[in-house]
Amino acid sequence: MAASFADPFRPNLGFQVLGGMKLAYVGVPFWAIAAVTVLPWGGWSVRRYKARKAERRRRAGLCPGCAYDLRATPGRCPECGAAFPIAAACA
Repeated sequence: MAASFADPFRPNLGFQVLGGMKLAYVGVPFWAIAAVTVLPWGGWSVRRYKARKAERRRRAGLCPGCAYDLRATPGRCPECGAAFPIAAACA
């Protein structure tokens, strides 16, 4: 069964004669191009959001992982057990 433009999951392959030249073409669905373009940017933006959230928490004296207040225990988070340098927790 040959792929047609109505089949969204298979690339369309073919040949076309234009001005005496035989040209090959590959038709790719728009959703595939959009996914390849958007997914790397989406992954970058999620990582950046998490890094900025952890930095805001660290500056406020909170655990970057669970947001527990570290003013009383600056060396280790009593909630999640994560260890942090004392200077970073007291900033």
